[in-house]
Amino acid sequence: MFGCEYLTKRSSTATVRLRLQGERTPELLLELQDDIHTQSFLQHVTKAKQQGDTPAQDAATNIKPHFLFINYSNHLFTRVTNTQIYSAVCRYRFQSVDRSSSWSDSPSNYTMRQAMMSSHTGSREGLLKYRLNKKEKEYVDIKNFRFFIGTWNVNGQSPDSSLETWLCCDPHPPDVYALGFQELDLSTEAFFYMDSSKEQLWVDAVERSLHPKARYIQIRIIRLVGMMLVVYVNKEHKHHIREVASESVGTGLMNKMGNKGGVAVRFVFHNTSFCFVNSHLAAHVDDYERRNQDYKDICARMSFHLLEYPPLSIVKHDVVIWLGDLNYRLCLPDAGEVKRLIDDKELRRLQECDQLNIQRKTKRAFTDFMEGEINFIPTYKYDAKSDRWDSSGKCRVPAWCDRILWRGSSVKQLHYRSHMKLKTSDHKPVSSLFSIGVKMVIEQRYKKVFEEIVRDMDRMENDFLPSLSLTRREFTFENVKFRQLQRQSFLITNDGQVHCTFAFIPKLNDSQYCKPWLRAEPSEGVLDPNETMEIFLEVYVSKDSVTLLNSGEDKIEDILVLHLDRGKDYFITVTGNYLPSCFGTSLETLCRMKKPIPLRMILHSVCFDSKFILVCFIAHFAYMKEIVSQLLM
Repeated sequence: MFGCEYLTKRSSTATVRLRLQGERTPELLLELQDDIHTQSFLQHVTKAKQQGDTPAQDAATNIKPHFLFINYSNHLFTRVTNTQIYSAVCRYRFQSVDRSSSWSDSPSNYTMRQAMMSSHTGSREGLLKYRLNKKEKEYVDIKNFRFFIGTWNVNGQSPDSSLETWLCCDPHPPDVYALGFQELDLSTEAFFYMDSSKEQLWVDAVERSLHPKARYIQIRIIRLVGMMLVVYVNKEHKHHIREVASESVGTGLMNKMGNKGGVAVRFVFHNTSFCFVNSHLAAHVDDYERRNQDYKDICARMSFHLLEYPPLSIVKHDVVIWLGDLNYRLCLPDAGEVKRLIDDKELRRLQECDQLNIQRKTKRAFTDFMEGEINFIPTYKYDAKSDRWDSSGKCRVPAWCDRILWRGSSVKQLHYRSHMKLKTSDHKPVSSLFSIGVKMVIEQRYKKVFEEIVRDMDRMENDFLPSLSLTRREFTFENVKFRQLQRQSFLITNDGQVHCTFAFIPKLNDSQYCKPWLRAEPSEGVLDPNETMEIFLEVYVSKDSVTLLNSGEDKIEDILVLHLDRGKDYFITVTGNYLPSCFGTSLETLCRMKKPIPLRMILHSVCFDSKFILVCFIAHFAYMKEIVSQLLM
């Protein structure tokens, strides 16, 4: 393979060095437009280098990725210092079509016009993805997996008991755990130095309490001050998890600090993309608009950057699960009344006053998200280490601050509950168990559909490729003479379905499309479908080309390359014999001739002048002198 690196970068162009590994190990300098096409090109070069000429089998899907090399649009290359390689590079675009690629940027979100535009700009991949998505049901099966989602505001406390009543509350082990914590650490060190001694304490407590009927591995952990999100997956599924990434957004002090905000982890499981967001939104009863703004800021600023894809936002995933201390309260100022309604089990009446429900209904926040029915009492606020409602002087009104919401298809909530036995914090932990349908590509069926689509696309492309028919491709010019024009012609016909732009182009290492004694007229043009044009080939030996022909360094032999824009090349051979002339032959050569100048060389010349007559006389005199000297011996 080869490596690449930026050398210089100006406002609109970037110079890139490609180092090829081979017998001659050449270097190629390319001056590329500094835009998204160049970035895509370099990314695919890097991937090709990493994976080698034969990509390894993808363990996550048991599908061998394919790398199709398709035409790069010529406008990408501004200047290339090696013409020979430029001709090759301009004809190929390194475009990865990986059958195990993420479905997060699902083509179903595209319109047909967008896919066609993508294809028009040189990306066949866009149209391919669109058509694969249209036939997804033919090669994709949906299998349900169990996802356990948990959230807990631990109020800066350390774990003081087992978490099994929270994490092992079901007889069957989940396939995936996603656990979010808030206020993990309230210390100054956690706020200013991003360091926390309590992170590992809680991670250890979690790992000791995961379901004993399965073995789990941690695939990602991320923390921002007191917010932490950790994701575990059943070990038997680890090869089906890929493209893992995490990000954080602070919305606290100055709308930047991490005392409030969100952390997120995303990945692809089989062929379904997931995003888990753990957030801690603005506090205080009346600040619901600030909470709405925190939600919008997290959505706008949270972006995952993967090498293979453009930046992915939260909503660009098949399934999004949002959890955390969202801090939405009840629009009831009287704590006594709220507690009475709780005792009377009038939870639905209370939920009518829930700020989050109101904001969702008025489409001010979490508009596209769903939440299951809440059948548990509010999880905030309790006296620490007890089940008593807040008895401090503030006597805060109970509320459902800790929530779990989701968006996406094939998501079914099995349980939504709080866990009252855990009394470490002033919040109670909340969990939700989901059964989520995951897309599983069946390789055999995928291969069949993929190949059918590619064949169909190839057939369509071939039908609309420009094409010519030529009446002749071989030409022979007999007895070519100095300054005597010979012409032959042939017809070209556009036998395709689209207009055809043609031109005679130079061969590799040549600056002109033909030798100096040859010319094609016209040398370029455009033909409409079924239109015919006559091309003349003219052979004319002038004083600029006669010398090489007389000396035998050149011959009446050439190959013309007739190139079609977006089409193939046609090769036309020109041969013939040249009758040497005294014109274009040096005086030294003429004087050294041991035989008289053949009459045909004189007759082949168009005109006679004093220099020519003098040369002939000298040549004949030298020849006669040689004969006399031989007779006297």
